[in-house]
Amino acid sequence: MPNITIREVRAEALLTTAFPLRAYAFGGSPAAADPERWVGHADHLAACCVLVLFDDGRPLATATSVPFTQTVRGKLLPGAGISFVATHPGARRQGHQTRVIGQLLANMRERGETVAALYPSRASFYATFGFIGFPSVSLVQFPPERLALLVRQPLPGEIELLPHREGFDRYHAYLTRIQPAIHGFALGHRSFATHWPDRSESWIAFAHVDGVIRGAMTYAISRFGGDLLADEFSAAGGTAKYLLLQWLGRHAEQVESVGVILPPDARFETWLVDVGAAISLPEPNLYRTPMARIISLDALDGLQVGPGSFTARITDRWCPWNEGAHTFASVDGLLRVTPATDADCDLASDAVSALVYGGYDPDDFPIRGWGAPPDATAVAMRSMFPPALPFLYARF
Repeated sequence: MPNITIREVRAEALLTTAFPLRAYAFGGSPAAADPERWVGHADHLAACCVLVLFDDGRPLATATSVPFTQTVRGKLLPGAGISFVATHPGARRQGHQTRVIGQLLANMRERGETVAALYPSRASFYATFGFIGFPSVSLVQFPPERLALLVRQPLPGEIELLPHREGFDRYHAYLTRIQPAIHGFALGHRSFATHWPDRSESWIAFAHVDGVIRGAMTYAISRFGGDLLADEFSAAGGTAKYLLLQWLGRHAEQVESVGVILPPDARFETWLVDVGAAISLPEPNLYRTPMARIISLDALDGLQVGPGSFTARITDRWCPWNEGAHTFASVDGLLRVTPATDADCDLASDAVSALVYGGYDPDDFPIRGWGAPPDATAVAMRSMFPPALPFLYARF
């Protein structure tokens, strides 16, 4: 009989348990099994929860939760991103990862993390845990010389350029400042965010307007005559946006193509004329479309909502503390979630996540298997949770 246990692993114990599983799953072949090459890598996981499933003491599966804060309809919530999900190839399709993810969700509840997000390798698998899909970011590509008119245009403000390592603290402070205004925007724990080694070769361009940072982008150049990819681009206001684009246009004699990753609500085709940009989805293995879910319904008090109220009986296999009848009511423009004795309808927890994060209509719920709210209840849901385009931002 197998002896299955799941426990949290920290510090040096990661070198012989979680790290070899991660290396095989996400690295090239052959995956080096020398623990010495991972010494020091455990530091960036100090704030994280790393679970490992053992069978008779042998590590077979692992998953990590990375703490973050996330803005959800005007309220900053504590949460976690699920990452580094890996299983030994000889132990796959045996339900091990299901056990680990289930335990990870329970641990999040204990740690006070009220929302969860991830970048799925297979969306259908994580949908079984109540995760719902976010809208995708877009990739905009164009030759930089198409920005020649903008380059010649005088703009108020200036660009400051720094290597990523030198500018990270100011960049993180800028992101922290803009986070409350962006629905779905998550920032990972700082010790985790500073880890990524690829950042050592990238740049940060800050757009200063009236002496204040109003926009920023991170980018890397592949080679002379190659490509420039701005993998993060944000701007508060038009001037900062055009300062950043102007900076990209200044690379016309250096690179052949510019690519910019933009959040879901960006409409690049309305920014400039005659750019002829190709707008598409990024390469899926590098930019997977995120998913998210609510871990604790009792944490939703205080979200900014429209007028209305409804009651629903919630089922939630993986977060059973959410189950039961609840009233969702708007009180002075803020959501209140309270226990109820009766309900207008039955809903899966997925439906609540879909309403809160936005982008889903109650008419979709029956098709998705999330419940069938009556027409009057659906009207209240649309009033309270108007459409929104969440942008996760954080990567883990």
